[in-house]
Amino acid sequence: MQRWLLVWFGVLASCSVVVAESWDRWRGPGGRGTTTEQKLPTTWSDTENLLWKTELPGWGNSSPAIIGKRLYLTSQTDDDRCWILALDRLSGKIVWKKEAGQGMRNAHKLHNMATPSPAADAEHVWALFGTGALACFDRDGNMLWQRDLVKDHGDYKIKFGMGSSPVLFGDLVYVVCMHGGPSYVLAVDKRTGRDVWKAERDLPANNEAEDSYSTPLVMDVDGHPELIVAGADHVTSYEPKTGELLWKSKGTEVDHPYGRTIASPTAEKGIIIACSAGRQALGKAVALRAGGSGDVTESNRLWQFDKFTPDCPTPLIYDDRVYILRDDGIASCLDLTTGKDDWMQKRLGRGNYKASPVGGDGKVYFLNTDGLTTVIKASKEFEVIAKNKLEGVFLASPAIADETIFLRAQRTLFAVSDLSKGDRVVGRPKTK
Repeated sequence: MQRWLLVWFGVLASCSVVVAESWDRWRGPGGRGTTTEQKLPTTWSDTENLLWKTELPGWGNSSPAIIGKRLYLTSQTDDDRCWILALDRLSGKIVWKKEAGQGMRNAHKLHNMATPSPAADAEHVWALFGTGALACFDRDGNMLWQRDLVKDHGDYKIKFGMGSSPVLFGDLVYVVCMHGGPSYVLAVDKRTGRDVWKAERDLPANNEAEDSYSTPLVMDVDGHPELIVAGADHVTSYEPKTGELLWKSKGTEVDHPYGRTIASPTAEKGIIIACSAGRQALGKAVALRAGGSGDVTESNRLWQFDKFTPDCPTPLIYDDRVYILRDDGIASCLDLTTGKDDWMQKRLGRGNYKASPVGGDGKVYFLNTDGLTTVIKASKEFEVIAKNKLEGVFLASPAIADETIFLRAQRTLFAVSDLSKGDRVVGRPKTK
C-alpha cells in the first residue's frame, strides 16, 4: 500500500508540473476539461490566429492527446483500417502513422471505430478502437503490444458503437464496457497489456440505459485515488489498484425507454457531476459527494438538476461553477456546491453540439458540429466574448496545450493560437 500511495502522489506531483504543457487524455489531465494555461486565443478563423491545419488520413472523432512536442490522434480509413497518428505539435506535420487493427462494428452514422481518444505519457501512447483493438506504441511508432478485447471479453452489444476512451493512471490503463452484454471495468498493465483485474459491472438498468458511452476518471478522495465510472443508471467507485467496489449510487435513471449515458462524469473539490439523458427533453444532472462505502444514493446526494441537461457534452466544472451544455446549444451555469443557477437557458448558437466544453484563462469554449466556437467569460454573468468559425464537421472535444487550442474536425486538425504577439512561428517554438 505504501508503494501505491507513493505512485499516487508521484502522479499528482508530475501532473502539477506538466499540466500547463500537456493534455494527456480525453478532456486533459484528470478528465476535467480545464487548463492553467494563460494567453489562450479568443478569436480565430481560416485567416486569423491559425497556427496550422493538417489534413488527416481517413476520419474519426477522437480528441488529441498531447505530451511535449508530440500529439497523438486516431483515425479510420475507408478500407476499415484503424490508425494511430503522431504529429509534431509545433508544425502539425504527421511524424508517423501506424496501423492498429482493421474492422467495422455497429456505429452511429456520425462516428466510426476511431471515436475513443488515446492516452499518452512522455514515452508511450495507448489507443482503443470501436472494434475492441487496444494497442500500445512507443513515441517512435514501434508497437509494444496489441490485443483484442472483444475476443478476450465478449462482443460489444452497444447500440451506437463504442465511445469510451482509455484512461492511464500509474502503471495501469483502464477500459470500461457498459452495454447489453456482460459489462465490466478492466485494468491492464500499461507495459504488457495483460489483465491485472476485471470487475463485473452488471447493474440493474432497462432498455437503452444499459448502454453507456462515457469515459471514467480517477479522482483524489481524502488523499486516496478512486476510479469513478458512470453508466447503466449508476455511478460507481473502484479501488484503482485492485478493482474493489468502494461505493455505488443509483438515481441517474430517466423515465424513458431511450434514456442513456453518453456524457462522462466530471469532478472537482470532492464533488462528482454525472448526467443522463433521453428524448423529449428528459434527463438529469446529479451532484454527489465522493467517498463513503456501500450504497450512497441518499447519503452522498448534494443536488439534482432536471432541466436542459445534455445528451453528449460532458459538463465543465470551472472556478466552482458547472457549465451544462445541451445538444441544441442551450447552456446553463450552476453553483458547484448548491446547484443554484447563476444563469439559465442561454443560446450559444444554432446547430448540433456533441463536443464537450473546455475552460481556461477565464474563458469557456463551446464547439458545435458546424465548426462554430462560442467563447464566453467564465463568470456568474453570461457574456459572449467571441464567435469563431472553421470549416468541417466537429464532434471531437477541443484540447489545449502550450497556449494553443487544438480543434479536430473529422478529417482535419486545426491549431489556433494568439499570433498577434508575434512570438509564434509555425514549426518553431515561441520565444520567452
